[in-house]
Amino acid sequence: MKVNNRKCISKMAGRLLMANKRRNLITIFAIILTAVLFTSLFTIMMSINASYETSMFRELGGYAHGTFKDVTPAQEEKLIAHRNIKAYGERMILGLIADDSFKNRSAEISFMDENLAKWSFIELKEGHLPVEKKDVVMDTEALRLLGVEPALGKQIELTFTGIDDSEEQSEYTDTFTLVGYWEFDPISPAHYINVSREYALDFAQMTDAPIRADLDVMLSSTFNAEGKMEAAILDSGYTGIRFGVNPGYTAIGMDGGEMLETALPLGAFLLLVIFTGYLIIYNVFQISVVNDIRFYGLLKTIGTTDKQIRRIIRLQALALCLVGIPAGLLLGYLLGSVLTPAVLGSTTISLNSLSVSSSPLIFVAAAFFEIITVLLSVSKPGRMAGKVSPIEALRFNDGMTGRKKKKATKGARVAQMALANTERNKKKTILVFTSLALSLVILNAVNMFVGGFDSEKWLNSTLSVDFVVGKYPYFKFQGARQGAITEEEISVIKENTTASNGGVAYVNANIPFVEGLDDFLMDKLDVCEGDASLLKDRNNRYIALLTHRFEDGSYVIPENFPEIGEKIKITDFMDIDTEPVEYEYTVCAFVEVPNDIGLRYSSTNYDGVVWSERLKEDFKDNVVPLFYAFDTDTSDAEEKAESFLHEYSEQNSNISYESKAVVRTEFEGFKNLFTVLGSVLCVIIGFVGMLNFFNTVMAGIIARKNEIAVLQAIGMTGKQVMQMLMIEGMIYTVGSGLIALLLSLLFVPIVNGAANSFFWFYSSHFSVTPVILMMPVMVLLGVLVPLLSYKGLSKASIVERIREIG
Repeated sequence: MKVNNRKCISKMAGRLLMANKRRNLITIFAIILTAVLFTSLFTIMMSINASYETSMFRELGGYAHGTFKDVTPAQEEKLIAHRNIKAYGERMILGLIADDSFKNRSAEISFMDENLAKWSFIELKEGHLPVEKKDVVMDTEALRLLGVEPALGKQIELTFTGIDDSEEQSEYTDTFTLVGYWEFDPISPAHYINVSREYALDFAQMTDAPIRADLDVMLSSTFNAEGKMEAAILDSGYTGIRFGVNPGYTAIGMDGGEMLETALPLGAFLLLVIFTGYLIIYNVFQISVVNDIRFYGLLKTIGTTDKQIRRIIRLQALALCLVGIPAGLLLGYLLGSVLTPAVLGSTTISLNSLSVSSSPLIFVAAAFFEIITVLLSVSKPGRMAGKVSPIEALRFNDGMTGRKKKKATKGARVAQMALANTERNKKKTILVFTSLALSLVILNAVNMFVGGFDSEKWLNSTLSVDFVVGKYPYFKFQGARQGAITEEEISVIKENTTASNGGVAYVNANIPFVEGLDDFLMDKLDVCEGDASLLKDRNNRYIALLTHRFEDGSYVIPENFPEIGEKIKITDFMDIDTEPVEYEYTVCAFVEVPNDIGLRYSSTNYDGVVWSERLKEDFKDNVVPLFYAFDTDTSDAEEKAESFLHEYSEQNSNISYESKAVVRTEFEGFKNLFTVLGSVLCVIIGFVGMLNFFNTVMAGIIARKNEIAVLQAIGMTGKQVMQMLMIEGMIYTVGSGLIALLLSLLFVPIVNGAANSFFWFYSSHFSVTPVILMMPVMVLLGVLVPLLSYKGLSKASIVERIREIG
């Protein structure tokens, strides 16, 4: 007959819980600490991701999930009705401001509805979005460039070039009323100058020209965003509508292989965190069960089953979770919120993009993993309590091994007694060794990992020259169409820097897929196939086509590439009133151009490089300097050039540059990100290890308080007891340090191998310095914890402690 005694079991678990209030506080603290570990790490990881995405969105100009391009009103009506589309925003682009002040960053005349303005980070400082026909809103920097004070009601005359399909674009001038403005974002890709819908529609009718209408959308989620947008097109009965997804979203930017590569180390990391939490909670409940084992034995004598005893222990654990988990989630989130700015402060992510995530997923995931950790931690102690027989429980002590002890023949020396005490429960001793050693091994692994980040490898791969100076659009992948550096500006740079060698890259803005390189830059080419020296042949026209060489030395030649020796034609419309100029170039090689001296954008066909003298001779005045690059031969010359260019670019906002010093700083920020994260992890896990050690020593002393009282009653002094306890502590801590040292030696090749496979800029090296430096700390810990624990025990007299023996 099945008896429903769940209520009785629950009541018994509650009373047992209330009878051990001091121990409950330790258990709750262990649960809180583990919850803090989970929550703080999840907060930091999700905040880093959110901040990175925000930074990318600002650079891209918005955070909509995707965009349908050049849609008609009929297409728009069907697309927004699709189940995958949860919200939408409209934009119609009329043209670009023709003022020379905007040559470094385009200013786009367009209509944006309220949704799209919000998704484009347009937060008005004053005013409202356009309502009347001639209303306009823009950012403060655009107003400054136009020479207009940011004041509502100002009349602003704008001249802009209309966007149409004709070769000769027309200019239009109109006067608008400023009805709103917002603070300029320095990393925005363009200035948005927004007019009313009425004006946009009237402009389209007046010019009888097609206006580019884009539809930005928010999907149900970013998962499979491209597939969802494609489904919306097909289900609406259309084909050929161009669309794009926002690469700023981490999930969108990674393919299946990259997601798997990310998931594997993340999964391993979560297992490590769970194991860390398991160590502390398991130890606490193991001690609790050992202390209550006689009680569970008595329950077995009155018919309580193994399953019911396990349920009693599990109910106690879950009851303590109700107190510990909420407190741990709150404290963990606060800790993560404080640490996130510190972690991101060492990176290149802008402070304006810093975002502390408050996603409910943080708390759900942390609570889930905490409960799983607690249930795993109590399962083994629960099984032990359930399996022990009533007779075994009454005779049980913490050091039961089932073997008969040999009698000592040399006397009970203090050191021997301490060693024997650590051997009484080998599993508990191993657990303490593991928890303490784990923090040291992770500390050493983080130190090795971060120390292996090779800045020279990074620099040599990222930059082929010391300095590259050009206009802002070049570094924003916009080529020379938005303005190129001038010969006069190059002269100023040369006069104020000491270059050991340098050169200029040129481009014809009408044929932007061909780059002309000076001799200095030609020497930087990596020739994959053919003879690049032919490029300098003054009597013939040669071109080298761009490919990419992989780390293993292989390279791929696309199917549409001409073969070496084949001729290709390059055409330039020198002037709208003259016939186009066309020349034949012979392909002489396939080369890779370092990214820092390349075009920084790709054509839909193929890109090529020619000798700068040949490009200027053929296309004459249409050829403009793209950038100036140079090397320095001393550190003093490099520092002076860095100082001048920094000041020069500050004074001339249209000038920008890259340098080894800048890239080195960016790399250090990237490196510091891992350093701070690793340090946080080490501190938390180290604290877990110390708490485990403290719990073990304190619980061991409490469990043995009667035994210690008897020893003192037969002549053992308090000093000898303290010596015994300190030696026990030293065995735990120093032993853990030695184990950590051994494990670090074993893990050196594993850490180096894994880091080499994930990071091409990693250089293997050997180090156990952190473990050695931590040994004195371990010794101090082994001395102080037992002393503090014994101090609390000695408050009760020997007689009082002996009376507690049952």
